[in-house]
Amino acid sequence: MKIAHWVVAAGTLVSIFSVVALTQIDPGAYDSMHWRLIGPFRAGRITSVSGVPGDPATYYAATPNGGIWKTADGGRVWKPIFDAERVASVGAVAVAPSHPEIIYAGTGEQGRGNGVYRSSDAGATWTNVGLANTHFIANLIVDPHNPELVLVAASGDAKPGPDRGVFRTTNGGKTWSKVLFRDNDTGAVDIGFNPDNPREVSAALERRPPQGEKKPPTGPA
Repeated sequence: MKIAHWVVAAGTLVSIFSVVALTQIDPGAYDSMHWRLIGPFRAGRITSVSGVPGDPATYYAATPNGGIWKTADGGRVWKPIFDAERVASVGAVAVAPSHPEIIYAGTGEQGRGNGVYRSSDAGATWTNVGLANTHFIANLIVDPHNPELVLVAASGDAKPGPDRGVFRTTNGGKTWSKVLFRDNDTGAVDIGFNPDNPREVSAALERRPPQGEKKPPTGPA
């Protein structure tokens, strides 16, 4: 896979914006729809959610300190499926669209993680497939046509170091290569495909100020 565009914006963000023509839909078609809480009620804050294409009832939810939860009935019942892995903080989870039994999880959000995990049986069992030294993974994406091709956005530790940026595997996690790296203080905090062209990827980077340096304000004064 060739990453077609990496655009570095001034400051700390990398972003590509595409204008997509949207089909006009009559608002009356969804007037009766409303949001409702479906859980998981014991997991607290949710860091990432991934569903199964063609199956509106199955979802996986990652939590900052409660592992990964799965529902197969549209949220009526949620079950924890990551408790055996001895790491509770999960920053990202993604189902492989072309092979939904394959799931990837990136650990480390509220607390330290130990890399990327892969399940080949819809979450029944998990295997650590590397990037343990990144410790904090913000997001990951799976190629819509190739379940072995995964891109990981790693924010890394608070201390400066090389284990951050965007990493790629083309063999399901057997080997990884670093494909985007700015410096030892800058981590990747988000990543996504262009839905019309998965060979085009967007990533966001954030610089962590060195110890002793104050982080500049980001909001209104």
